[in-house]
Amino acid sequence: MILSIICIVLLGLVAFFHYTQGLFSSTVSAACAAIALFVAFGYHETVALTVGPETLGSYGMPLSLAALFGVTYMVLRTVLDNFLPKNVRYPVVFDKVGAAVAGLFVGVIASGVLAIVAQQLPFGQAALGYSAYPIEDDEVGANRRMAVQFYKTERGGDTTIDVPNVVQTDIGSDEDRQAMWLPVDQWVLGMMHAVSSPTGSLTGATAVDEVYPGGPTGYVDALFGRRIGVQLGAQRVAINNDERTDVQLHPQGALFAITVGEDGQFDEPLPAVAGDDWPSARPSVNSRYTPTSGTTAVVLRLQFGPDAGDGYTRFGPGNARLVVDGEQYFPVGTLESSQLFVRHAPDDRLLAPQGVDLVYELPTSLTQGAPARLPNNAFLEFKTYARVALGGQQIFRYVTESGNAQVLRKQTVRMSIIEALNLGDASTNTTAFDEMRSALPAEPPSAAEAETAYFGGDEVPEGTGETTVTPSSSAGDSGGDDAPAGGSNPMNTIRGEAAEREKILGGE
Repeated sequence: MILSIICIVLLGLVAFFHYTQGLFSSTVSAACAAIALFVAFGYHETVALTVGPETLGSYGMPLSLAALFGVTYMVLRTVLDNFLPKNVRYPVVFDKVGAAVAGLFVGVIASGVLAIVAQQLPFGQAALGYSAYPIEDDEVGANRRMAVQFYKTERGGDTTIDVPNVVQTDIGSDEDRQAMWLPVDQWVLGMMHAVSSPTGSLTGATAVDEVYPGGPTGYVDALFGRRIGVQLGAQRVAINNDERTDVQLHPQGALFAITVGEDGQFDEPLPAVAGDDWPSARPSVNSRYTPTSGTTAVVLRLQFGPDAGDGYTRFGPGNARLVVDGEQYFPVGTLESSQLFVRHAPDDRLLAPQGVDLVYELPTSLTQGAPARLPNNAFLEFKTYARVALGGQQIFRYVTESGNAQVLRKQTVRMSIIEALNLGDASTNTTAFDEMRSALPAEPPSAAEAETAYFGGDEVPEGTGETTVTPSSSAGDSGGDDAPAGGSNPMNTIRGEAAEREKILGGE
C-alpha cells in the first residue's frame, strides 16, 4: 500500500530528526503536536462549513484538518522557541533515548494526520492503495453499466463509461476490516476518542464518539463510506445549511418499520432481488428478505432538493450514514414501490430524481413503543455535509406508497422485479415495471392517517412488541372505508367478532 509506505517513511524521518535535536526540544515538539492535533480535530469540520462547502466541496474537511494542524503546530513551536531559545543538557544516553521516544510520538501524530487527510480526500474506494475493506480489482467480471445513459461521463468530448471497483463486504464487518501496516490513523483517532469522552480531559459539548461512534474503526468506516458509490464527475457532496437544503425528510412521513405477520402490514417477508451484478464472492440474495436476527428493517424516506445533483442525485449506500443510540448504520438496500426489497452493496451507484426509500436494519428494541421514536441524538449524514436531525421521529408501522421516492433501476434489475412480483413475463412484458410505478401516488398519504386507517387505532405498549387491541363496536369497523390499498388488518376483524361473542354470552 502506497499510503502505508508513505506514513512509515514520514514517521521514521520525523523520529530521526527529533532524535538529533535532543530530549528537551523533542518534548516541546511533542507537546505542540498533541495540542495541534486536538485543535485540528476539534475545529476542522466547523472551519470547512464556515469557509463554504460550496467552494471547497469534498476537499473542505481534509484541507481544513491539514491546515489547522500545520498552522497550529508551527505557531506554537515558533512562540516556544522564542521564549525558550536555549537547550537543556541531560546525560547522553538519557537524552538520545528520550529524544527518540518523543520523536516517535510526534511521528505517529504527523503520519496519523496525513493518513486521515488522505482518507478524507475523494480518492475513491482506495486511498493511495489503502481501503478499509476488501475491494474487487478485476472489473471485467462485474458488469455494472446502466441500461440508460446516465452513467456515462463526458471527458474531453468522448463519452466513456465509469466502471467502479466492487466492495466485497458490508461496512461495519469486523471480520473483513483491513488496517494499514502501521495503523497510525487508528492510534491518533484513539487519542481523540479518549480525550473527548465524558471522562476525558478535553470533554466538550459534543464528544467525537457521539458523531462517529465505534471508536477509531467507526471513524475510518465513516470516511470509507463517504468515498464510495459516487460517479466520476458527479457532485460528491450534499449540503444542508442556511442557503440550501439538499436532503430532507419526507413531510408526510419519513420512518417506517417493515412489519410482517398477523399484526403487521405484510403477510410474509417481502420479495427480494439483487440491485446490481455483484461478483460471485458476494452472498446470493434470497427470494424473500428477512432482516438479521434481533433487528427490524426500517425504511428512511428522503427528499432531494434541486441543488443536490444535476437532475439526478447520485450517491451510494455508503454515503448515507445513520447514527442512532451510539451506533452507526449503513443502508442494506432500497425499497421498491413499497412492496419489494432491493439489496445493494455499499458502493452501488444509485440515481434518484426526487427521493429514495433507504432500508436500514436497526435493533428491534428501537422500533418498539407506543409510538416508537428514535432517540434524541439520532441523525443522518448524507454525502458529508448534509446532516438531518432524526431525534424524536416516530417510526410508523405502515409503509405508505410514494411515487417520488424511486431510484433508477438497471434493465436486469427491472426484469428481476417483474418476475419477483409476478407482474408478467419479463422477457415480453418490459413495460410492467413502468406501469407499476405509474400507479403509485405522486404524493403519499399522511403516514399517521394511513397507519390509523390500516391498523384500526391499535397501540403498541411501551417496551414491548405486542399489540393491544381496543375491540371495535362492530366486526366490520376494524379498518374503515378509508383503509389504504391492501385492506384492513384481518386480525382486527377477528378480535372484534370475538368481543361481540363475549357480549352475547354474557362476558360483560
